[in-house]
Amino acid sequence: MVVFDGAVEAGVAVGAVVPVTAVVPVDLPVLEGVPGAGPVAVVAVDPFDAASHSTLGRMALATGQTADAVRNFRVAIAAGPIDRASAHADLAEGLFQSGNRVEAKKEALSALEIAPTYQRAQELLLKLVDGPR
Repeated sequence: MVVFDGAVEAGVAVGAVVPVTAVVPVDLPVLEGVPGAGPVAVVAVDPFDAASHSTLGRMALATGQTADAVRNFRVAIAAGPIDRASAHADLAEGLFQSGNRVEAKKEALSALEIAPTYQRAQELLLKLVDGPR
């Protein structure tokens, strides 16, 4: 539930408590049929949604947009994700692909501090330690 201010034109009393699903900006663009439109729309409504930022980061990473991926992964961690180990591993992967091996290693280690047996973080750390420098 959130407080919905400035909703007079929507017929909701100012300061009323409404379900989050009812809070949609009037100027939100229609994004039907656009890949990734769901996470973009969720971030537009709730910029603190960690899962949507993680999804946007993975999509950016898949298309080679490492700077956008790293930014979204950092926001996801700051927003308090449910799966913190995976969020740190995502950021480590983005940093690794952007060429920042030192920071990538720190994030992989952060993931392993949270979940020592997390295979994806273990494999990434091995790539970082054993790979070309």
